[in-house]
Amino acid sequence: VQREAVIRVIRAQQPKILLAPMSPDRHPDHAAAHALMRDANFFSGVAGVETGQAPWRASHVFHYNAYYEAPETPAFVVDISAHFEAKLAALRAFASQFHNANYDGPETWVSSEAFWDSITTRALYWGGRIGARYGEPLYAEGPAPLDLASLLDR
Repeated sequence: VQREAVIRVIRAQQPKILLAPMSPDRHPDHAAAHALMRDANFFSGVAGVETGQAPWRASHVFHYNAYYEAPETPAFVVDISAHFEAKLAALRAFASQFHNANYDGPETWVSSEAFWDSITTRALYWGGRIGARYGEPLYAEGPAPLDLASLLDR
């Protein structure tokens, strides 16, 4: 049921790029979401999978690491400087999961102030690696494509 729902969204939106959680991951739901996205993207491109929509498969799937415990070098780092505050605002919407001084539930690593601070620290680190204020590392299962002409337009 979940895979079919994701297939329908992929076929309706026809994305060229999908972003999905990395696997393995310390949280079982993240690993499950990784597998769901991988499988749904594959089957979305299979004509025999009937949804009443034309087959479509995103040509690129990149992974993010929610906990930043990736043992390898990312495929690339995206300059997120112009969008960093929006990222933090989106994370703040999950007030019961990330650090929130008004939340009186049990504290976990993710809800700790130290973890919240680490989001900015890591973005500053990766941004510094590419000459930007803030950066987001993305990973790929294999070589990531690079358009050299777009780099020359900078």
